[in-house]
Amino acid sequence: MAASFEKPIKSLYFKSYYSLGSIQARFSLQQFAWLLMTLLLQISLILLFTTYADHYRCFFIPLRQEQQLQRVPPAMASPVARQCNSGLVYVYELPPMFNKELLENCDSLDPWNSRCSALSNRGFGPVANSLADIIPRDLTPTWYWTDMFAGEVIYHDRISNYKCRTFRPELATAFYIPFYAGIAVGRFLFTNYSAEERDWHGEKLNQWLQNQSYWKKSNGSNHFIMLGRMTWDFRRTKDEDWGSSFLNMVAIENVHRLSVERSPWDNSEISVPYPTGFHPRSNSDIHQWQRFIRRRKRKNLYTFVGGKRKLKNDFRTLLLNHCYNESDSCKLVDCSRVPCNSGTSKILEAFLDSNFCLQPRGDAYTRRSMFDCMLAGSIPVLFWERSIRGQYEWFLTDEPESFSVFIDRNEVRNGTSIRKVLEGYNGEEIRRMREKVISSIPRFLYSDGVGNVHGDAFDIAIGGVLRRLKEKTRFQALQKTKTHDIMKNTINSLQNHPRFWLLAAFLFIQALVLAITRSSPFSIFTNTPNSPILTSPRVPFRGKLDSNLSIPNHKEDASTNSDCLQGRVFVYDLPPMFNKELVLKGCEDLDPWKWQCGIVTNDGYGKEAGELAGILPENLISGWYRTNQFSLELIFHYRILNHKCRTLDPEAATAFYIPFYAGMARDWHCKMMLNWMNNQTYWRKNNGSDHFLTLGRITWDFRRLTDPEKLWGSSFLDMPEMQRVRRFTIETALGLDNDISIPYPSGFHPHSKSQLQQWQNFVRERPRTSLFTFVGAAREKADFRSLLLSYCYNESDSCRVVDCALTLCNNGSSASLEAFLSSHFCLQPKGDSYTRKAVFDCMVAGTIPVFFWKRTAYDQYQWFLPGDPKSYSVFIDQEEVRNGKSIRKILEGYSEEEVRKMRDKVIETIPNIVYARPLEEGLSESERFTDAFDIAVDGVMEKIREEKEWAGNEVVQEMEAELN
Repeated sequence: MAASFEKPIKSLYFKSYYSLGSIQARFSLQQFAWLLMTLLLQISLILLFTTYADHYRCFFIPLRQEQQLQRVPPAMASPVARQCNSGLVYVYELPPMFNKELLENCDSLDPWNSRCSALSNRGFGPVANSLADIIPRDLTPTWYWTDMFAGEVIYHDRISNYKCRTFRPELATAFYIPFYAGIAVGRFLFTNYSAEERDWHGEKLNQWLQNQSYWKKSNGSNHFIMLGRMTWDFRRTKDEDWGSSFLNMVAIENVHRLSVERSPWDNSEISVPYPTGFHPRSNSDIHQWQRFIRRRKRKNLYTFVGGKRKLKNDFRTLLLNHCYNESDSCKLVDCSRVPCNSGTSKILEAFLDSNFCLQPRGDAYTRRSMFDCMLAGSIPVLFWERSIRGQYEWFLTDEPESFSVFIDRNEVRNGTSIRKVLEGYNGEEIRRMREKVISSIPRFLYSDGVGNVHGDAFDIAIGGVLRRLKEKTRFQALQKTKTHDIMKNTINSLQNHPRFWLLAAFLFIQALVLAITRSSPFSIFTNTPNSPILTSPRVPFRGKLDSNLSIPNHKEDASTNSDCLQGRVFVYDLPPMFNKELVLKGCEDLDPWKWQCGIVTNDGYGKEAGELAGILPENLISGWYRTNQFSLELIFHYRILNHKCRTLDPEAATAFYIPFYAGMARDWHCKMMLNWMNNQTYWRKNNGSDHFLTLGRITWDFRRLTDPEKLWGSSFLDMPEMQRVRRFTIETALGLDNDISIPYPSGFHPHSKSQLQQWQNFVRERPRTSLFTFVGAAREKADFRSLLLSYCYNESDSCRVVDCALTLCNNGSSASLEAFLSSHFCLQPKGDSYTRKAVFDCMVAGTIPVFFWKRTAYDQYQWFLPGDPKSYSVFIDQEEVRNGKSIRKILEGYSEEEVRKMRDKVIETIPNIVYARPLEEGLSESERFTDAFDIAVDGVMEKIREEKEWAGNEVVQEMEAELN
């Protein structure tokens, strides 16, 4: 699916053009002349040296891989080191003010209650003797009333006795900082303390660390720490905001963090499970507990443990009321009546007696209660994807649907019955999910650290950090050795070069020129407020995004539009180098050898598909275009400039759209664009968290690794400024809430609702002569597409084949559409990545997709496709096909009525997956419909509005009220 980036010749021209203008603006005519002379001297130097091409080439001959590996420092040779394959950890002996004294002053850690009991017993808290009547008696000593924020004490105790601890820092792979950051800031969170008081301990540690020799060696990049509270409690950016600014301090920037909730945009953070109350002494304790909960008879369908909050539209209150009304199915523990925080047996008893447990978000997205629930063998029901996606990857399976149920909270607010959803799971499905929950218990609990339990959450976390740092150290050593050898070879070659002294003379002249100009030419590419190319006022373009790419302004400000319930959007007027000038000109139709061709035409929709005249009714041809699969950046730009909720006043905006064509850019475009954004007032207000953009390619094309040998794509999404920006993309990375998957553009772009309905009627009534079709080409020998192609050739009486090695499918061929229109089912293997445009081409034709990987559609496009995959598609595991399962027999097993129902669901979905092209200025409201663009923009606007509301002070006020 994804095509290779060609060398951006046009981009190089634009870069040179704007750089020249910037130089002229910064230097006098005399200085400018000197700089030109310097450039001419450099060109002459290159020409002289390239006359000895063979000699010159030897400067940069890389070492053989095996030679490089031999030069990496050998592994530690001590007996202990041989047992610890991932390396050793050194634990700092911090001044007691950072840990020991905090525990000694436990009476003053909370404004309302003593924390001494909660932090006793090495962080486990008091023994939970009151559970003796609920759990097996010989397991009672393993249960404690453990505080959810006690992780810092637990990790410090465990790592102090860790088998791979070393007291010699020179042998260490990693350095642990036993600072109780969460305990230190906890006393200052709920009362009127200043920013200085909340940061005091953190600032002192910051100063102490910067004086440590081993921190200085790596700037903290081989150090790690455990944070007992959510990451958001340590990320304050303004004095008046919540929490401390600990994670923004210099000494902590490169430090790896273990946290009970991580930021999904920070690769230095690893989320670890909240501590539960069960701390087994041995593996036999774990096995006994697993047997106990596996055999437990459960009399309730589901349970909810929680209390009301004084928040507008509080979801917990909604669940509480729901459980009161469904008391025959739901076991309720109302924490406004039961002291849940003080330790009560009612919570564990409720989880043990229920098949499912409702888990809304906590103070942040995650919640300790989810682990309490799973520990009891109950299946969690989640309402926010971020409660699990992007969290706890080292500890839980990467398929949340195998051990949990997801129900979108908006569906619940709109009347979906939780009870009916859960009653839809049969006994076997519940058994499988419970077994998955029970099997994961050893990985998310914390043992007592004294017995013989191995592989608990602590071991997994520390082992994972050590492996990560060891690999990082090994890579850096390899690169350092490689660089050293290249430089050594280069210096030796230069010294032996017959024109070495000529080179020295040129360098001396260049230094002299730089001294005269008194300015380094390298500053010309920096983005300063005086840079004419980035801040000069520009008159907005008018018209539409045609082949001239003139960009319109909306004729009406949405500030007066009462239909904009989700808020209003402001569209930045970027310098044309970031959009208009990136598009390949003079290539207005699809070209199989140039992926950029056809993007520019008709506002991104492509040329009219006149070749379909022999296939489609005359009244429908006008809605069909030869659309490039990577053109969504232009389509969204055009549509959002004409959006009914666009505002020209940034003060009135809820969200901000960045019309950057990142899919056509490389790193230097991305960096310059982000430099430009950093100078914008409304970006700086929220660090881009209320901004969004469209990426016309899959997310992986923007996540290039820092390894210089990884030349594919750009590193746009790995740049720090992009970590809070939301982005539409045709394939997302799972677990990142800021990635929002949107459908690939098909060729159908209806102009009105009536044309859409005419198309739906046409595909519904279309006679279909083939059972299934496959549109694709063979690749390497073991490729699954090759297998499907061979299969279809052998089943030619049932399968219609469009072999893209013989037919240019990506050139807008009508053969693909005709095949889809003539078949009941269409086979959809993964593309170059998991997703593929053909899925949407198939569905727009009213054909039922057959998937072989769940990630091709089921984990993507949640806003656009039906919630029940079985209602519109067929899934056959690709391994079963490889092992001989017949696709034809499976599809023949569906009755005519089942096929009709699935097709109706597909046809009903078409409005959600097409991008309309309204041509008439005054199109009546009755002729408009909600398409994929509307769903995407409305959805992201709602998310941004919700987060802005959540970020208010209501949460803090409510928590204070609860504690009082």
